[in-house]
Amino acid sequence: MAKLVSVIVPVYNMEKLLPRCIESILNQTYSDLELILVNDGSKDNSANICEQYKEKDKRVTLLHKTNSGVADATNLGLDNAKGDFILFVDSDDYIADDMLENLVSHQAHTGADIVQTGMSRVNEHDTVTFVQAFEPKIIGDTYSIIKEFFCGSDILLCLASKLFSAHLFSDYRFESGRNIIDILSMPVLLSGCRSYAITDGAGYMAFFREGSVSRGFLTDKTYDDNKYYLNNWLEFLETNYPEVTEFKGGVYYRGAYEMSYRYPLLSASPYVTDKKNKKKEMYSLFCYYYKNLLDTRFYKTVESKKKIMFRIFYFSPFSFRFAMKLFSFVR
Repeated sequence: MAKLVSVIVPVYNMEKLLPRCIESILNQTYSDLELILVNDGSKDNSANICEQYKEKDKRVTLLHKTNSGVADATNLGLDNAKGDFILFVDSDDYIADDMLENLVSHQAHTGADIVQTGMSRVNEHDTVTFVQAFEPKIIGDTYSIIKEFFCGSDILLCLASKLFSAHLFSDYRFESGRNIIDILSMPVLLSGCRSYAITDGAGYMAFFREGSVSRGFLTDKTYDDNKYYLNNWLEFLETNYPEVTEFKGGVYYRGAYEMSYRYPLLSASPYVTDKKNKKKEMYSLFCYYYKNLLDTRFYKTVESKKKIMFRIFYFSPFSFRFAMKLFSFVR
């Protein structure tokens, strides 16, 4: 018997891009799915669009709620999901026609609790501007999965692009009020994962719009969220893997990267208040992460270019933005 996949899409004011997202899901070559649309108090025509698709396809479930954020909307979707597996799709993104079939087939072959495909970045002209694909692999135990997440580069930080076994959400819901539910939830979900499979291809199409607040400018909210998740990761490791300093090294690296890379974004952003004090705090946090990183084995694995960039930022944050023009400083 075919396994049912619950596809959860939180929706808020996305009338222009929502039809493409919904149609990409309903047109999957793997048809044993339920599409759960959660309208999070949209003020545009998104709710009506959802209603239209609900009337046309019996696989669509539509839930309405007052606006309270992506975490609550996603949790409501999980509360109503009936599938053996869970897939999350952002309402401004879409997926390749065979993505779900490939993920389900790979899960049946490997028995993995989570199966991941790659991601393609598309712009407003539907042009693919970046592809993040991986060599197929299976990570066969929880310790190795956690190590790959914190110290490696093959496990994507986002929820999207992954097929989750529903049992991983039996006792877990996303933290209310936080927009970065992906980054906060992944360590916890991976802790319950016995096997993690990665497929080739890049069937998840992530929409990146020029000037997007969520995927461009730094805001007060994204700044606070970044501080929060880094501290959350360290607390997770201190509770569950206190003896493994290498894992913490991965977090210290991520913290040093976040604070140095986002420093110029803070200066340029019109959405950040009290920039002077935030700059001081950001530099102080960078120094904390960088100095701790230097004392870990993980530092030896950091590429030379990043080491140079970190050192430049440590001695002169002002000079860092000019150095960025000379180096391709991306993770």
